Amino acid sequence: MHNLSDQVKVLVEAEPQVLQALNKLELLIENNDFICGKQYSIADALLTPMLDYLFFLPVKDCIFQSIPKLNNYIQRMQQRA
Repeated sequence: MHNLSDQVKVLVEAEPQVLQALNKLELLIENNDFICGKQYSIADALLTPMLDYLFFLPVKDCIFQSIPKLNNYIQRMQQRA
């Protein structure tokens, strides 16, 4: 079984990849309301739960401060629920 320090280490190591992926999503919604364009699609349905999970982590502010459009997108998706 992994201890807490092992889990934290995994999270710290994954952070650059997570931020890179989120920055790519930020670019996708730069001129669109949704991930794949102007309409809600399966891409939004698949990504929303994953992004919602990240949005409620204690480090949310650090993660989402550099991607304001994605931050707004997540809040809009939460209102759809």
